[in-house]
Amino acid sequence: MIVLEGKELEISYGERTIVRDLDIEIEKGEVYTIIGPNGCGKSTLLKGLSRCKKLDKGEIYLSSNNINKYNSKEVAKKVAILPQIRNVPGDIKVKTIVGYGRYPHLGIRNHLEEKDIKTVEWAMKKTGVIELKDREIGTLSGGEGQRVWIAMALAQKTDILILDEPTTFLDISHQLEVLELVKELNKELGITIIMVLHDLNLAARYSSRIIVMKDGQIVVEGIPDEVFKENVLEKVFGIRASIMHDEIHNCPFFIPINKNNKKIAV
Repeated sequence: MIVLEGKELEISYGERTIVRDLDIEIEKGEVYTIIGPNGCGKSTLLKGLSRCKKLDKGEIYLSSNNINKYNSKEVAKKVAILPQIRNVPGDIKVKTIVGYGRYPHLGIRNHLEEKDIKTVEWAMKKTGVIELKDREIGTLSGGEGQRVWIAMALAQKTDILILDEPTTFLDISHQLEVLELVKELNKELGITIIMVLHDLNLAARYSSRIIVMKDGQIVVEGIPDEVFKENVLEKVFGIRASIMHDEIHNCPFFIPINKNNKKIAV
């Protein structure tokens, strides 16, 4: 079942076209990761799909309906997006930030009711930050802070969760922590995930579908084993690589090869 679809999308910044003539279909309950070189349009595509960035051309369909038929609150009840940049004062408490996720559901009084407070507590428990609820966001580690922001998005109670580079600036242990959480939310709650990652091996490990972009267009889309091919990595990223199989996680992984045909440690 297709829950989000874009047809002939074109998105620009000023006179520069970033996404061009792009079609995309997102199936319910899958974990999609978009990969590609810097500047290829990954984050711009996410912004367009969530209606955070105006389209120059094309249509987006949410649950088979044109997304423009929904007002902003209605979209926010169906799609939660966690952008790369989140500027808030460091003294705001965790429970307050997670509570922001309930705003699309608030009534005229714009006040959290008992059901909203219970949802916020549920989201904090699900993401393992309930014990941090009275901490200030500025006092948390990178991994803790990222889980708090995911809790906020989870509190929106949407069927689709969009994450723009959720592992950026995190060390490897916190990257794994965040991606394990994403995997858990998908498996336990059936949430459809669309995210951008830079680490290709993590993308292969934690995704059911991979979308590869270059120059504002989709080059290939499919399961990790279909996408992670030597010719694809060379065409898109300009690297030679040896593709292997991770028997533990049942997914492909790659090792770059230099010009002397020697494997490069990663």
